[in-house]
Amino acid sequence: MYHVRTESSRQEERVIEGSAQVTFRGNVEAEILRRITSTDAVERGLHMRKQEVEQIGREAGLSARDACRLFFLLAGEVWVGEIVGGPKHGHPAIAHMPEPEDWFGVSFDVAWFQRQGKAPSPLP
Repeated sequence: MYHVRTESSRQEERVIEGSAQVTFRGNVEAEILRRITSTDAVERGLHMRKQEVEQIGREAGLSARDACRLFFLLAGEVWVGEIVGGPKHGHPAIAHMPEPEDWFGVSFDVAWFQRQGKAPSPLP
């Protein structure tokens, strides 16, 4: 059995992928803001682990690799912070950067979210 792609199916795949990317972006931003602004000390968090980024990606229909790649492309636009782990540990994540090697997670710059009006100052 052979599967032959038509032009319309390729276009449909791109639309699905684009939709997954939009969903991923919205879900990542919502999760970051939920963590930063939570009034529950247990739920509040200023970090996100690589595995969590991958999970949000899977839920949006992306591979773990694509989710991580897109997550760093969103740096400076959806989030700002520092890289945790790997050779770039402690370095700021800059806008539209490629995914760093061997990273474990990121630590968010809460002041940036406050300056953007996305988080209250002071935090709850």
